[in-house]
Amino acid sequence: MGNRPRMMSMINAAWTTQVLATACELGVPDAMQEPTPLAAIAMRTGAHAPSLERLLLALVTLGVCEETSPRVFALLPDGELLRDDHRESVAAWARMSGAQVWNNWTLLAESVRTGESARRKVQGTDDFGYLDANSQKARAFNTAMVNLTRPVAEAAAREIDWRGVHHAVDVGGGVGELLAGIVSAHPHMRGTVFDLQHAVEGARAHLLMRGVADRCDVVGGSFFEAIPPGADAYLLKSVLHNWNDERSRSILAQVRKAAKPGSQVMLFERVVPERRSATELDREMARSDLNMLVGCGGCERTEASFREMLAGADLEPAYVKPLANGISVIAARAYR
Repeated sequence: MGNRPRMMSMINAAWTTQVLATACELGVPDAMQEPTPLAAIAMRTGAHAPSLERLLLALVTLGVCEETSPRVFALLPDGELLRDDHRESVAAWARMSGAQVWNNWTLLAESVRTGESARRKVQGTDDFGYLDANSQKARAFNTAMVNLTRPVAEAAAREIDWRGVHHAVDVGGGVGELLAGIVSAHPHMRGTVFDLQHAVEGARAHLLMRGVADRCDVVGGSFFEAIPPGADAYLLKSVLHNWNDERSRSILAQVRKAAKPGSQVMLFERVVPERRSATELDREMARSDLNMLVGCGGCERTEASFREMLAGADLEPAYVKPLANGISVIAARAYR
């Protein structure tokens, strides 16, 4: 006999995304620097106090905050992660998940039926060019990517041997959080952030804020057309999973064209197991895989798929190493 309560819990799970996204959209966590009366939180956020109380009580049930005394609330450690000024903040990702990502998922059935992404259905294209024309969406997207990239960058700086790398190009690097995290930990390195025009000014500001602007530059362009040549390493974090196999091969072909003999190519991606089971890790892999399908027509891949794709681009696969947050580095080298 099936577990009906468990099934109902999964069906109703969407409410947590909207509660967390709404809290961040209103700035509730940032308004609670200490145990704070409801009236003060309402004043700081401009929210309707009775409705805000209901939201806060929902956050209590999620372990985000606690009611320390009647109508006085304080953030718990998990809730601190929803503050914009927290070093490990996921606030921007929460906001994006409650808006653009949420809208994409409403078209999942259509994506499964047709193989086309929500972005293609709505905008007619799977690419990221729409961000060039909308600075607000570009900022929101790039900030969310910083949220997701920071722990991976810290792990990459710590776990990968960078001694032979003097110049690295962060391909599709957004505002450069991956590069900044690595270069800041390795003073001998310099780098280039390469992405579409929407990321250029944000990248310059971010690299300055991270204290590495004197060792990093920013170049605008499309990785389908050309990539800055001659670097010791080419870094691609969460790039290939945005694209189908054909487009991914095109990206790797441009990387190979830019690479010199001995250049390293490092893909920072989820590596899907050959067989799935009902584990938390596999559920996260499945969530991300379907998020790529509905969002931009991409997919998550197995190690065998990555190795085949790299070899097809005349790049010799070297090793795969887990880093952080389900992301691994899949390393290869250009030998000719």
